Amino acid sequence: MKTNTFNLALTIILVMFCACDHSILTGDWIDRANENGLTKSSNEPRSPDDPELFTKGIPTMWYNKYVKTTNTPEIMESQMVDGLSIKPGKSYDFPIQINAENYALIGNSNGNLLIKDKVNNTILWESQSTEYKNNAKYYLTFQYDGNLVIYRTYFNNSGNREAIWATMNLYLPSGDWNGSYPRLFEKAFYKFQKNGNLVLYWQTAEEKFMGVNKYQPIVHTGTAAGAMSPFLGCISRYTTNFPDCQQIFMKGIPKKWYDKYVVLANNPELTDSQMLDGTIIKPGKAYDFPMQINAGNYMLIGESNGNLCIKNKLNNKVLWESRSAQNGSQYSYKMIFQNDGNLVIYLINQYNMSDNSAIWSTENLYLPSANWNGNYPRLSESAFYKFQTNGNLALYWQTADIIHDAVNKYQPIVHTGTASGALSTYFGQIADNTNKFTNN
Repeated sequence: MKTNTFNLALTIILVMFCACDHSILTGDWIDRANENGLTKSSNEPRSPDDPELFTKGIPTMWYNKYVKTTNTPEIMESQMVDGLSIKPGKSYDFPIQINAENYALIGNSNGNLLIKDKVNNTILWESQSTEYKNNAKYYLTFQYDGNLVIYRTYFNNSGNREAIWATMNLYLPSGDWNGSYPRLFEKAFYKFQKNGNLVLYWQTAEEKFMGVNKYQPIVHTGTAAGAMSPFLGCISRYTTNFPDCQQIFMKGIPKKWYDKYVVLANNPELTDSQMLDGTIIKPGKAYDFPMQINAGNYMLIGESNGNLCIKNKLNNKVLWESRSAQNGSQYSYKMIFQNDGNLVIYLINQYNMSDNSAIWSTENLYLPSANWNGNYPRLSESAFYKFQTNGNLALYWQTADIIHDAVNKYQPIVHTGTASGALSTYFGQIADNTNKFTNN
């Protein structure tokens, strides 16, 4: 990697500011600054006096959202907590561990980023981006567009990459900058501080812009002094309300599911010891029909005609069904719990493999990818169906009950209503724990 005078000067400044002797970095650092066009612009940067782009020397989008309305404290260099700085354009291959006294910023080989209290061995914050993919590897990068991103690549094809997690709320559209990103490589940096907090700072010129000190905190993980973060899955602002995170999660649960199936339905909260035994269906796993899953005196059956049903084995009575039976010997079927939140049954044409279509799904559970900037939540780690020994098929979301004291470890979302051999009152769909079972 070439080193010019400018980079050398930045390196000297970075060493002075971040007091890196307080941190230990284990893992590989790679310069991916020029990937996918996320480069420093060769054009002259627009002036920090430009009110369309900057307010008091800070990108206007960030200033209005994270400084002006939140009373975020202004910090001088002498007030900053020591730690390791992460500058735009730098990437860290997973697994990696950045230590800052009693805390560690850890990138696991499964794609999850977390902050851990090393003394108590507790997780204070995590990106909730765990995956279980063969041949996959991951890295973290702070991009010039303002986002901190975790990418998935593959050992046999490192050029094929996909973002599995990003800060999203920090994205600065290049169109606002005439195709050029702001001077993030000069002004912005994350610092994993020795108090356990991961903070995004913007370096300003306090001599010129009165009222804004040299380092302006923008967002953080909320883990200072070993505190449990109130907003898993994202990095948010300095305020008692966390609207950026609530657009995605509420108490660790996808907000759409929380609002519709936890608050309104008064679903019970369960601990591990309260859960019934049964077979777990995880996101991404497909079941070819015909198939049968047994649980106690009950069966979950995928029939050769595309219908899914629950039967009582003692009297062969159908308790619930998807009502998705089809005609045609040339078709086969499979069921899959997708990473977009839906349980889906697909028709497969044996004579035309491109003629595959969904014949049934739990549409009420769909989580639009637009809500996640094109990336779905980490259903692969937290969501699962369980066909229980009492005959009920239930969808659960696993939360961090230590962090979210109002939500226990397993939160029921929807079910088939067939517990204890009951005849479901809503055939054709999987609904919530209310008397109306509305799923529009």
